[in-house]
Amino acid sequence: MSTTPRQLADRLAALARENWNREPAVLAGHQAPVLTEREILETVDCGLLCWPYFSVLRDGVALPAAGLTTNRRVLNVAPGGYVHRGALLEQLRAGATLRLDQLEDWHPRVRPLVDRLRGAFDARVSASVLLTPAGGPSTAPATAPAGHVLAVQLEGEAEWTPVPPAEEDGADPAPPLRAAAGDLLYVPRGWAYRVAPVGGTALHLAVVVQTPTVQDVLGATLRELKRRIGATEQAARHHLVSPAEKSRWVRDLVLEYCTEPDPSAVGETALTLCRSRS
Repeated sequence: MSTTPRQLADRLAALARENWNREPAVLAGHQAPVLTEREILETVDCGLLCWPYFSVLRDGVALPAAGLTTNRRVLNVAPGGYVHRGALLEQLRAGATLRLDQLEDWHPRVRPLVDRLRGAFDARVSASVLLTPAGGPSTAPATAPAGHVLAVQLEGEAEWTPVPPAEEDGADPAPPLRAAAGDLLYVPRGWAYRVAPVGGTALHLAVVVQTPTVQDVLGATLRELKRRIGATEQAARHHLVSPAEKSRWVRDLVLEYCTEPDPSAVGETALTLCRSRS
């Protein structure tokens, strides 16, 4: 049974909420025609794929763009950064992984899925797809992703090996998760993971959900305090008063602000800062 992008987003959100911040999980799924290997190769063939919307990974490390891109003449100019089809296909034949990034900005079926997840979580949501050919090495991120990972095994079969957070030294390794086409996976924030194709080419979609950090909340608080302090009469004549007097009225404004009962405005600003982070 086929699943629409919005239905797929709802199932991913339900799996994440059930296991949020606890442990990796896999759920048997349905056909999810979000993206196919054939469509990806056709996108490469057309030659309009640009850096940084794609990268090639070897052992989890991105190869330099210079050897994978070329110039193309468009309206009498020759901008660089376009995919070099021959160089990319050579890397795939050698077992490298192709990753397409920021799909929420340009792919017509990923965009509604990400929009739906943005509505389900107060978070920054971004999407990538990774294609690893048969016999290719596992993808091995050097560090854990910056948020919770909601994934869909789109084609092929893969073994996902979650790696516990660094602070859990001495903990037993998490058992590998075997995912077939259509299966859904959740990996909590702080966990790294490796993905190895099993028996053939494997294609998966990885959606990263980044909730606002303490730094985002602090940044939003400081932004609002700066706005309020700058709007006071004292700020207009600060050069006329002593440092001690400036310190007192800034302290009083901070204390007044900290007694306000509704932090929702700061929360909204923190979410905006989180979503605008590159």
